[in-house]
Amino acid sequence: MDQFEEARLKAFDFIKSFESVDKFNAEQLRYYKLDRFVEAWKLKIDILDKNNQIIEVTIHLCFKFDFPLSVPILFLSSADYEKLKYIPHIDTNRLICTFDSEVTKTDVSQPAKVVLECIKRAKKIISEGIKKENFEEFEEEFISYWECNYSKSDLVLNNFLSLINPHESISSPLLINLKTQIVGFKYIIHNNNKISEKFKSYLNQQKIDYTEQNVFYFELENKNFIPPFDFNNEEVLVLLNSIDSNLIRLYESYLNNPKTETGLVLVNFKTKDNKVLIGWVNSPLTFNNKKGFRPNIMKPFEAISKYQRKDKVIRVLPETYTQRRLSIRTSGLVTQPEYKFSIAGVGSVGSHLISFLNSLNMPEFRLVDNDILAVENIGRHLLGFNSLKKYKTKGMKDYLNQLNPIQEIKTIEKSIIDVVVNEISFINETDYIFVATGKDNIDEWLFNSLKKGEILKPMFIIWVEPYLAGGHIIYLNPKNLIDYENLFKDNNYKYNIIDNKYYNSPENTIALKEAGCQTTYIPYSSQNLMLFLASVFPFITSTIINSKLDSKVFTWIGDLDFLISNNIDISDFASTSSFGKIIENND
Repeated sequence: MDQFEEARLKAFDFIKSFESVDKFNAEQLRYYKLDRFVEAWKLKIDILDKNNQIIEVTIHLCFKFDFPLSVPILFLSSADYEKLKYIPHIDTNRLICTFDSEVTKTDVSQPAKVVLECIKRAKKIISEGIKKENFEEFEEEFISYWECNYSKSDLVLNNFLSLINPHESISSPLLINLKTQIVGFKYIIHNNNKISEKFKSYLNQQKIDYTEQNVFYFELENKNFIPPFDFNNEEVLVLLNSIDSNLIRLYESYLNNPKTETGLVLVNFKTKDNKVLIGWVNSPLTFNNKKGFRPNIMKPFEAISKYQRKDKVIRVLPETYTQRRLSIRTSGLVTQPEYKFSIAGVGSVGSHLISFLNSLNMPEFRLVDNDILAVENIGRHLLGFNSLKKYKTKGMKDYLNQLNPIQEIKTIEKSIIDVVVNEISFINETDYIFVATGKDNIDEWLFNSLKKGEILKPMFIIWVEPYLAGGHIIYLNPKNLIDYENLFKDNNYKYNIIDNKYYNSPENTIALKEAGCQTTYIPYSSQNLMLFLASVFPFITSTIINSKLDSKVFTWIGDLDFLISNNIDISDFASTSSFGKIIENND
């Protein structure tokens, strides 16, 4: 007997000492469709009803293999569910929501106590539900009840994607009907704003055809809005009339409009603490097939209000895809700063830097580079084989928009010098500029442009040495510039890790070259690049989030043992340092 089986046995023996409980055999597990669990029990419990009379209720306790590391899952029996439905915290699959497994930590040393607490919670839920003492809690799990199936014919569509933040002003939402589904979505609901334009641009880039139409929209406050929610057409009209009698007239006009292809009713449902978008569409109209009616002679509204008034509507629960929701689901914060970053140089360092910066609430990126991704680049570039022969800027834009189609990505396929001279607003409109060209002369030219007041925003200059012996960051804030020229002596950077002799003469160079002209490259591994960026990123984020004014100079120390083993001399500056150390250089 293994430890998990022993835990279940201890719990069963304990519960059996004061409750009526039996184990399901293999045949019963299959019959009740519980054979996905390693074990299940049938438990009869006593509950007080609304008249304080004792009634007997049957629940099924089901165990995963790893109990007591996991919480038992409880279901109300089918017979009792039909008698008692609908009760908060019990869905149409009869699942009793006792404890949230995502946040519940069980005491593995006391499996019987774990089961007992689940039973106590189930009794409380059922008893309060029967007495209607917890009906206000329907609101807490409203979405779950909206998407439940209340009968075999009840339908809830989950192929709608919403780009609308229900907490913002909504005026005239529109519906995109995709000719080809994308990741399971057929319809896109949007508020006809900048975000929707980004998404439509993404659809055009992916060559996905679509049509667009109006949506019937209104707001609804929760006033005893409790399940079941399997409305028919007649009940929908009663609901609309109870909100505002004018809604009926507007709904009729909307349905009868020849341009209404998919009649979507979109509701901004207000709960005590939240807002959520829900909706419905009408079942297919069948009145044209009725004897005695000529095709298309009857208006849709007349059909649903007279001849198909008992037909169920098809509920819709749009999947919300907004920056607000993504922010809450990641950082837990409702609002976060919205940054704009310029990246000059989208090679190996720049592309991976973008991946790190993208964690800052998916900022707007403006990418500058005139280079095309070649086969020899993909060993350490963020992009891969599918992006070959694309501009690196365009490849990164495609990559980022695959992650998030509504993220703003702008590109210019020119050198950063050309952009500063002719289109400087492209970078001056952003919050920070990151330079990762790896070219000393370009870095110095950009510093002088910053010094002269042409470039207006703080700048990070980032580069690495061969074999990633070291990585360097110079942070330049125009409000408090350092003496950039003082960082160099005899055209060499003062804080190089590798001895300057390798940079001063061609015969000592440690750069590598393939056959042919202009094929020289700086060797370093993708692994060490990740170590460098991961080490310095906290400094970058701290500088950005705290809007630091002081210019700074940092050096990251790479694998010095590798240099020594390959007979590469180390500079005096780095001779006493160790792998992974970050040095702030005071200049």
